[in-house]
Amino acid sequence: MSRVVVKKMRWTILRRSLRRRDRAGQTFLAAALVVCAVVLQASETRVASNAPSFRLTPDQFDLGVVGHNDKKSVRFTIENLLDQPLVLAAPKSSCDCMKVVFALQPLSPGEKREGEVQVSLGRGFGAFSKHVDFALQAGQQPVTSLTIEARFHPDIAIANEEKHLSM
Repeated sequence: MSRVVVKKMRWTILRRSLRRRDRAGQTFLAAALVVCAVVLQASETRVASNAPSFRLTPDQFDLGVVGHNDKKSVRFTIENLLDQPLVLAAPKSSCDCMKVVFALQPLSPGEKREGEVQVSLGRGFGAFSKHVDFALQAGQQPVTSLTIEARFHPDIAIANEEKHLSM
């Protein structure tokens, strides 16, 4: 074979190889774009699912100064912000001293429903903060919390011995 023929063969082989690589690169690029689109779609869905599904008003109460063995109750409203029925799980309080009275039937889109937290205070000194967590029926993390704060007899000073006995 002549040199010219060998050179042409080499160039032909090289061009074919480059075309294959180019096609492989295009295939890789197309696959990478598809993966990016799927990831973006999933992140948009995740952002939408983290959007608030209900509103709790008010979300904080200050009972002010309270005495030992006082009983207080506070009222709240939950509003469904979704365009579909919303089912809440049973509210969970941070303390057995609180009883939540709330109907667990599904809330229609845009519906508002009132509830009540009854607080039975024992003995204590100083400030305290308790909360009630509200979550969706699906078992997700608490979506929102209702915080209740108060102060037991702020003007009474207690002896160190009483502090130890009350712990």
